[in-house]
Amino acid sequence: MNADDLFSYVCEVISGCAKQIESNEEVASITVSSFGESFVPVRRDGSAITDFVIYTEVWGEREVERLLREAPDIGQIAGAKPNSLYALPKIMSLIRKRPEIENELWKFLQVADYVVYRLCGEAVIDHSLACRALAYDVTNKCWSEKILNVAGLDAGHFSKPVDAGTVAGEIRSSVADTLGISRKTKIIIGPHDQVAMALGAGVLKAGEAAVGTGSVECITPMFDAPRLGMDFIDRNFACIPHVVPDIYTTYAFTISGGSLLSWYRNCFTPGQTYSQLNESCPRESSGLIVVPHFSGSGTPELDRLAVGKITGLTLSTTLPDIYRAILEGLCFELRYNRDQLAQCGIEFSSLRATGGGARSDIWIQLKADILGIPVVPLAYAHAGVTGCAMLAADSLDEAVKTFVKVKEPVYPNPSLFGYYNDKYEQYKELRTVVNNR
Repeated sequence: MNADDLFSYVCEVISGCAKQIESNEEVASITVSSFGESFVPVRRDGSAITDFVIYTEVWGEREVERLLREAPDIGQIAGAKPNSLYALPKIMSLIRKRPEIENELWKFLQVADYVVYRLCGEAVIDHSLACRALAYDVTNKCWSEKILNVAGLDAGHFSKPVDAGTVAGEIRSSVADTLGISRKTKIIIGPHDQVAMALGAGVLKAGEAAVGTGSVECITPMFDAPRLGMDFIDRNFACIPHVVPDIYTTYAFTISGGSLLSWYRNCFTPGQTYSQLNESCPRESSGLIVVPHFSGSGTPELDRLAVGKITGLTLSTTLPDIYRAILEGLCFELRYNRDQLAQCGIEFSSLRATGGGARSDIWIQLKADILGIPVVPLAYAHAGVTGCAMLAADSLDEAVKTFVKVKEPVYPNPSLFGYYNDKYEQYKELRTVVNNR
């Protein structure tokens, strides 16, 4: 991903939004949030030395081994088990392969703090995004000197960590003039996209949880103290500071979420909308079971080599049967992750649902039936955007009252409880076989 292109797209979005406002001078603030782990090395003037290195890039395994060897307690410091998914192993690998980068290097910026720097000239990042580098001390909320020493780096190579909602500064005059908005527009630091999603869903307290269904499907539960035990870390759950002080969260996720439905549609029903797929979806379950690891597994294994599986196919199987089985498989994977969280003492009794998948009535009902808990869809699909807007408010509690709107809860169907419990046991057996390939 070219860094200049990314910023150009950001400017297009801001400009497009500003044009829909009666007076462009009314743009008081812009909150910047993004996905994590990805980064770009930049010079002091903010120009990129390379393209962005995206979290899906498969390299840095050698550096993961080095981090584990030279900082064996890294998981308890960073709140995450080392994996090449994170930024630091890739940064170390990039420097090893291209040592000349250090001659020009000022900082390594993730997507959000790169955009913030381009907008206002300040290199700052919120705690939840800083965590995604694997170089952050999650307990003391600062860059870890111990971890960075292993990597041959220091805190000066990264943005300054601050609370989400902090005003980084006013927009650069030249950028404001290009976008046609006020030069007094404030740039506000937003959190990691999943934290923004949870905030926009009104999930702020321990014991609450949200599920966001986009390309990746992710449960974001809240708890009130850092979880740094090996039972938690070894399951590849990461301990992340929430926007709310003294509240933490983690991500229990399936990499193949909405992307798996996209694969199905493109391969088998090109031209159909998701609404049409949902309308043709059988109302009853079949004997099919789908393990949805079509692009590797998410938590708890975080295995990029994991593969998906469809079992139970017969000559009477129809494409709609497969579609429903995919939805069920994704829900079984959520339940599996919920069970893993429960073994770490993290529990929740309902879910707030957001993202494109929350618009699917049948998918929401399947979540409720398979997890056995109420699922509450939001009245809007993009809770992350709502969460970013809420950060500009004086009070998060008041912002929740103003912004967060929910639909009627969807409850589990009691008559399906036994059926899905039995099928879930079959799913776990098949999942084990697939992962032990």
